Amino acid sequence: MDKWIPVSERLPKDGTYLVTVERIDGAPRIDMKSFAEDLNKVDEFDFPKHKCGWYDYDSEYGYWEDTKVIAWIALPKPYALQESEDKE
Repeated sequence: MDKWIPVSERLPKDGTYLVTVERIDGAPRIDMKSFAEDLNKVDEFDFPKHKCGWYDYDSEYGYWEDTKVIAWIALPKPYALQESEDKE
């Protein structure tokens, strides 16, 4: 299994979708976010500055959010069905 990587140690590749940990009101929160080397390329209106960062789309309110991620880990490989499960 991969290990959690602190953002202070290394950032992921541009455009990757990952499992992340961010701190909300002092408590850790696990979520899934994307990383961009230039948030302005994701959306010029919501991210007017050219900077790297983490983002997520809030479909309820219809806008992009950038967040303060403290660590990340790659998504696991998809589960492979076993023959016995395939027949159910």
